[in-house]
Amino acid sequence: MMPLHVMIRRLQRLPVKHRVAHLRSLLAVEKPYSQRRSELEDLLQVEVLKQLKREIRAA
Repeated sequence: MMPLHVMIRRLQRLPVKHRVAHLRSLLAVEKPYSQRRSELEDLLQVEVLKQLKREIRAA
């Protein structure tokens, strides 16, 4: 299993839509109530908010 900080660094190169998709797929694999899952959920929330802000600005 890849450390979270390395994974975050690699995901930064991707567009926001792809980051969100990857984080959702990673969440699907994690066990419920694990520490890693909660960290991924927090990261997903940040990325979704970024995506929404960009969409609102574009509208």
